Amino acid sequence: MNKDILFAILNQKSQEELLELLNEAWRVMSTNQRSEIFSPVMSKEQYEYPASGKKTLAAIRKFHKESYDGEYYAPFDINSKNYMNIPEETDGWFARLDELFTECTKLSNQKEYSAALEGYELLFELAEAVDSGEEIIFADETGMWMFTGDEKAYFTAYIKAAAGGCSDEEFVEKAMYALRQDNDRCCGYELYSVVQSIATKEQAERIDGEIKSRNLKVSK
Repeated sequence: MNKDILFAILNQKSQEELLELLNEAWRVMSTNQRSEIFSPVMSKEQYEYPASGKKTLAAIRKFHKESYDGEYYAPFDINSKNYMNIPEETDGWFARLDELFTECTKLSNQKEYSAALEGYELLFELAEAVDSGEEIIFADETGMWMFTGDEKAYFTAYIKAAAGGCSDEEFVEKAMYALRQDNDRCCGYELYSVVQSIATKEQAERIDGEIKSRNLKVSK
């Protein structure tokens, strides 16, 4: 196919025709191809489009059910030649997870704390299931180490939602959950400073007590 001729033809097309062609291109692209082409556009501008609590939770519940029903699980016989292959379903699962985490983050930013927390916790449950070896996705070695989304931003928004929508006791519980996850990631997200910047004096003291009693490592 001659690129110069193709682009000369495209230059004569209407916006509607170009969008129709773009839609068809999206349909036939793999998850990784979509990410490579469109992520630079989506990364910041997607936050300009508000999330709907009702639609987001409906989408998360559907994704949650599909995940446990095995709709993203695509096993194949692994050998020395194909062990690095990742099924499209696995890539698609992580892309959808990232998309839904982003919508929860929007809800937190919009101060729709209850919906944000419910959504986050359903997604966190799925992430834990993947790390524990549940047959949700398939690869030679699976785990949340494969996830390329901005987990620090998602956990930060989760902590903010907990601060805005929970009792002191619930906030401490959710903050500790985030800190345990950070601990499992060698404190790479530095969530302790996030928690301390948000917590009240009483909450911070209770969290420090929990950290000490659990001998939890945090980045200060």
